[in-house]
Amino acid sequence: MAVLLFVFQLTCVGAGAEEGTGYEYRGKRVSKDFFQAVLIAKDAQLLLNNNRLQEAADRLEEALRLAPDLSEAEVNLGNLLMRLGRLQEAVARLKHVVENGSEIEEGWVNLGSAQASIGQTADAVETYRAFLKRFPQSQ
Repeated sequence: MAVLLFVFQLTCVGAGAEEGTGYEYRGKRVSKDFFQAVLIAKDAQLLLNNNRLQEAADRLEEALRLAPDLSEAEVNLGNLLMRLGRLQEAVARLKHVVENGSEIEEGWVNLGSAQASIGQTADAVETYRAFLKRFPQSQ
């Protein structure tokens, strides 16, 4: 059985959007689309909390269309796909995050779990090894 760890810690602040000064996310200036994607991902969290899994997945996909580099949303979507039993899709999403150098540990761990669940044992072992090398403090 796969261990699912969700990364729903998205926070954002709109900085003077009316005045045209822009948007911030985690202290960095971001585009309006990226900011909107964060808000959509937060909405997905509420849906997930109410066990509306497919709707949450749809919202996360929408967020990723606006901001393909919002790794938290992609990790959350991968984890949610695992929960929905869509393991091949979960592996693809989580692998994409890991290959892009994500620092979200849950993405690495859940990729290994998803790979093991679909019989990709050697890949799972390699993912776990890479995880331990990248995050030695997690040992």
